[in-house]
Amino acid sequence: MIPIPLIPFLKLAELLPDAGIKPEAREQYFQAAEFFKKRKQIDRALEVFRKLVQLNPENINFRNRLAAECEQAGKWDLAALAYSESAEILLRRDDRKARETALNRAAGLDSGNSKIQTLRARVGIMLGRYEQAEQIINASPELQSDAAGRRILLDAYLGSQKVPEAMTLVQQVFRANPADFAPIGSVCAVLLEKGHVDEAFSLLDSVAEPVIAHDNAGPLLEALAPHLERRPPTHPHAGVESIASAREPRMKGLCRKVLEALGRAYDLAGDLEKGRSGLSEAPAARTRESKAPASAECGPAKLGREKQTP
Repeated sequence: MIPIPLIPFLKLAELLPDAGIKPEAREQYFQAAEFFKKRKQIDRALEVFRKLVQLNPENINFRNRLAAECEQAGKWDLAALAYSESAEILLRRDDRKARETALNRAAGLDSGNSKIQTLRARVGIMLGRYEQAEQIINASPELQSDAAGRRILLDAYLGSQKVPEAMTLVQQVFRANPADFAPIGSVCAVLLEKGHVDEAFSLLDSVAEPVIAHDNAGPLLEALAPHLERRPPTHPHAGVESIASAREPRMKGLCRKVLEALGRAYDLAGDLEKGRSGLSEAPAARTRESKAPASAECGPAKLGREKQTP
């Protein structure tokens, strides 16, 4: 039988899993675990260690003890899981040495675990090991098809300045979560830094409809503006025009700069009606067009199609 004094502590863990544990009670749990181990009741001993972890989720020592006990019992998958959970906590704490140790132990025990490989890739991105992160994701078809894996791979491409690969992948990442505009913004930022303004505008053209629907283009328009004077777009971009027209009531000055730059691009393309002469159109008219049903079009905001009344 279990010694009577141990029973209340084990029951307390079951009844109050979020109550925490006082230092003086820890020894009682360890005694219970040893009691079960001596009687070859390994599963019950591991359950005691899991209770300790449950009551103290941020305690690395408890997690590592659970991992070591699982490893000793030949339960490699459970040991790897415990080590990987320790690594995630250490990642938040920025404890590099201990994190690397825990993560390597986890990977060594269960190298095929996608969660562990994803964590390894995340750590690689944080440490600037972009090639390593790319290799980890590309080595696993499961991670290549996973939304989190593709996002990590995109970050790896951007970190390695592999812009063509990033432009190919970013559409998949964005379609998986259209409410999150950050991936598109990140790729556009790299393009703008390299002076590829038309490429950045073309990327925005391709996602104009969901960008307008989710109303999250403000930060990107702010990022576009400084580049327009140095290297304005040389081709018309209907999608960006729609985005700027839809946003203009709240960001009038900024959107005006974007629309003026696009007007000059129309001039270069020989479409003077949509060019500079079209910039005199009242903002309210463009706003009304931007709010037209999506089925009508999500292309140009038809700048200058109607002449203003003097």
